[in-house]
Order: sequence, then C-alpha cells, then structure tokens
Amino acid sequence: MQYLDTSFNIADHQQVKVPNGGVPQMTDLMDFSLKLIPEATIYNPVEMRHTSIHEAATNPLFAAAIGYDETVKFYESLGLQFPNTEESRRRVEAHAENYRRQTVPMIKPTGDQLLAYYKPGYYTAAKSFFITLNKKKISVLSRARTTTSTRCSTAR
Repeated sequence: MQYLDTSFNIADHQQVKVPNGGVPQMTDLMDFSLKLIPEATIYNPVEMRHTSIHEAATNPLFAAAIGYDETVKFYESLGLQFPNTEESRRRVEAHAENYRRQTVPMIKPTGDQLLAYYKPGYYTAAKSFFITLNKKKISVLSRARTTTSTRCSTAR
C-alpha cells in the first residue's frame, strides 16, 4: 500500500503576501479555513454591512477601504503574519488612493444628496429618539448606543 504524507508546515501558510497591485493575498489553506466559520462576521465597509471574515478578507477592496494600519491589525488578529514593510505600505496605500478616487462622486452632490454620504464607522447619537408603537415607547436612537453608517463614501 502506498503511503501519502499529508503533513505540512503551518508557518508556511501563515504568511500574507502583498503583490504589486496592493491587495493582500493569503494562502489557499487559510482562505479555506476562514470559509469554515461563516458565522464569524466583521463590518465590511466595501459592502456597507457585516459580512463573514472570509468575505471581507478575500474582497480585493477591503484593505483599501480600512487603510494600511487597520489591515495589518486585521490579518494579525487572524494569526497571520503580515509583511509590515515600507514596500507593503506603499503598495496598499497606492491601491487605497485609487479606491478613494473611484468612490468620490463625479458630480458634486446637492444639499439633500449629501445626507446619503457618511464617513465609514460608528456614530453616537446626538440625542435619544423614541417612537410610540402600540402605546409602547421604543428607543430608536440612544446616546448610549452607537449606530453604523449606511454609506461609506465621503462627499468632497
């Protein structure tokens, strides 16, 4: 009977590469392992919603949307080794600048259209707001809670 050795060195698969395009690349094994945990989610500013970590990590615009420092933290939080070098920074930031240019509206938005543009992230309500539904007072916005922006473009 033939013996097939399926062992591998996990350290080889923990390396993240940043090619010339500036989009971080994981090995196929790490990509597959993230696919196995779809319930682990993260806010994905590219899709403007929570997605699985696998969807976020494999989205070519994710690193551009969150910036270099957050990208390094993201991959390191997954237990991967991100090449934190000046060349990697230059590549990711060049890709991010291209992403930023392409997400700015072509025509300057009017006053009412500006309501649709928020900087990505979380916001705390300026004051609490309640609605009455079936004679019950329901909190919609609370100063204690934060809300997620719904759009990730920044009007300029």
